[in-house]
Amino acid sequence: MKLFIPLIVSILLMTACTFTPGTKGTGVFPPVDSNYKSILVISDLHMTDKRALNGTTIPDSPQYNNIPFSGFRENKAKMLEFIDWVIENKDWISEIVINGDLFDEWAVPMQLNVIDSYQNENTFVKAIASANQDIIQGFKDIFQEGIKITSIPGNHDMGVTKEDYQEIFGDSVNYVTTYDKAASIEDTKGLGTYYPQSFAKKSQTDNSSSQEKTLFDDITGIIAIEHGHRYDFWNCPDLYSNRSASNLELCDGNQVDGITNETILPIGFYVNRMIVSQNLKGNYSSSRSIANMDLYVTNEDSVYTLQTGDKIHSVYKNCWTALKTANYINSDINYLYNDLDGFNGKYLTADYMPAKIDIRSIYVKAEYESTWEAIKRLNNVADPYADNLSYYNSATNMIFKSKLDEAAKTQYFDLDSQVQLVVFGHTHLPKLQTYNDKNHIYTNSGTWVDDTKNGSTFVVITPYVENEENKLLVGNYNFNSKDDIACNFKSLTAVLPLTRE
Repeated sequence: MKLFIPLIVSILLMTACTFTPGTKGTGVFPPVDSNYKSILVISDLHMTDKRALNGTTIPDSPQYNNIPFSGFRENKAKMLEFIDWVIENKDWISEIVINGDLFDEWAVPMQLNVIDSYQNENTFVKAIASANQDIIQGFKDIFQEGIKITSIPGNHDMGVTKEDYQEIFGDSVNYVTTYDKAASIEDTKGLGTYYPQSFAKKSQTDNSSSQEKTLFDDITGIIAIEHGHRYDFWNCPDLYSNRSASNLELCDGNQVDGITNETILPIGFYVNRMIVSQNLKGNYSSSRSIANMDLYVTNEDSVYTLQTGDKIHSVYKNCWTALKTANYINSDINYLYNDLDGFNGKYLTADYMPAKIDIRSIYVKAEYESTWEAIKRLNNVADPYADNLSYYNSATNMIFKSKLDEAAKTQYFDLDSQVQLVVFGHTHLPKLQTYNDKNHIYTNSGTWVDDTKNGSTFVVITPYVENEENKLLVGNYNFNSKDDIACNFKSLTAVLPLTRE
């Protein structure tokens, strides 16, 4: 007989977070007294190769030679300190989840080939790892201390493979590219959702022989962790646009409308390359979104009506025009080099407009909305016709990032009553809130690259039992140093449903 204890959720400012949320202070860890260890979630490290970390020769723009353009460069030391802190706290940490964008294959100026002298994408990824060998070794050290490490694809590392992870990490990191709870169905290339299956128990000092199984021993389906880029028109794997321009060999295993080309680079890749060219100016901030750069049309009504291909094209064109006008790149450059994902050569920026048939003409009026619905289906979006995932909302989420956060509700909470906690990354904005009459929790793990107060953030998920009810404490923190960990939001406690045979 199964006993179901009703789901109860309450919001509490825990005594473990004794300082005012959002201010600096020393966090008390573990965040709650528990017989179980915690899961920590980080995301968006954006590790780059030595060109980005140290600077390199920039063809056609010698004034920008040897200027670093890596966002992670500034926070690298802090991540190493975080790794040390994790090891020092190994007794209460069960697992580290890297929620996408560990590697950054997009942080390359327009004037450079992405892969360049690295020969192929595999050696390029390994070069990024080599340039950050101290971080890679740190994760290996965490694993050697008995802490599990799981990593999930993001948009900036959607081309990284399991084989790459095996070569770089050996068996230290579990790379998840599946989307179902049983972890048996391969997801679209560049995506993955992770469902933790249990919380590890702390070492027991007593001789208790109780074998009674609790929910914390099998939590499959209660927590869903993914990067979140599949709901983003600009940054999701795109098997429709630009495929005819790629030189990838045909692959029988991945057909789209009878075409077997595997190109998945979205328009955001090319916009990002433009932004990196701007960053050669020396004032990098990955938090500087397209909107913040005033690259959209200035009329606010126009921003709210990005509903046609012409509007999307105007955004893209304005992005390019603003970069040239601001003298961030040489005004004579109107092309972009690329040798990633099957591309090989010098392309006009117009060549990368998302289109269904002919991408070579800037005047083609593509069926954007129908293409977007097809892309969502290929990316396993559960409800591709949901209003908040419409073409309009997805195309504007670079401005209104809350629309992407809302996808947690649409993809999980509204369709799967078992999922109670969802963790995204991608937006670089830490977040923590409840949904559905406070019966579900959503949190965003933020980033480790931004030079703002939102940088260097992480999530702590801790199970505990109180008054014979199973609870889950979710905290969102900013890591300033080992001795200075700020609480970004009030911690949330959720009482999970307890099911026993």
